[in-house]
Amino acid sequence: MKGGVIMNQDIAVCISASGMTSPIYDASAIVIYQKKQGSWQRGSEKKISLNKEAGLAGLRLQMADIILFLGQCKIFVGWAVVGVPYFELEKMQCSIWEFEGAPLSFLDYVLAQEEKKLVSRR
Repeated sequence: MKGGVIMNQDIAVCISASGMTSPIYDASAIVIYQKKQGSWQRGSEKKISLNKEAGLAGLRLQMADIILFLGQCKIFVGWAVVGVPYFELEKMQCSIWEFEGAPLSFLDYVLAQEEKKLVSRR
């Protein structure tokens, strides 16, 4: 990486069955995209179905499972990320982005902004 900044180049995206970004409560899966040799590859995928009726404790449990899946990935994108999911991701120091559309259309932008943020903190 330029300037000695080394950053995990993984971005998790909430997607619908059609592969477009989705609100977290409507998502069918979370896909971790990885930048390898200059291009984005679909990595791990976890099927999800958040149940709002599970109450606060239930949602926190469901989010704990998602956070475990994310591992070292600290960038999360969805069409809308609100409520308990937003709070739980923020607690884990995830950077949360909201975008609508095809993941490949915004992944480079998100990564560039995250790298800028990292450089400005030094």
